[in-house]
Amino acid sequence: MSLPKVSEPEAEVRRILRSLRFSPNGQHHFAEQIMAHMRPDNVSAVIRVLALLCEYLDVGEEFARQVLAHPDHGLRELKAQPEVRQIRLVLETSRASGVEPPLDLMVCVRDLSALAKRELRRRGLGYLLEELH
Repeated sequence: MSLPKVSEPEAEVRRILRSLRFSPNGQHHFAEQIMAHMRPDNVSAVIRVLALLCEYLDVGEEFARQVLAHPDHGLRELKAQPEVRQIRLVLETSRASGVEPPLDLMVCVRDLSALAKRELRRRGLGYLLEELH
């Protein structure tokens, strides 16, 4: 049985991810490694890699710069992400660009936070909330 064919942009994303290297001295410079792949024909793939790694590595500021520099590609990538990641990415972009996040987004974040806290308490894990503060 053969594996399903991967789209060209998805193959480019995978190629970029496979190329990332950890540095023995801890200075990984992942944003620079990712940006070294930037070409006019793969802007979307680079922005997607930055979006995927934004939560885990220190590439949020570069993601924000690229979204602002390439708004069509950035908006398309934001819309393709799950809602929770969309919120995180918009907040990161707002923070990095020095712009206040939209009020409706902040209301959504507040409501989601309250819902998550209620659910933790309901499951008997309310003590975790105190550890977070």
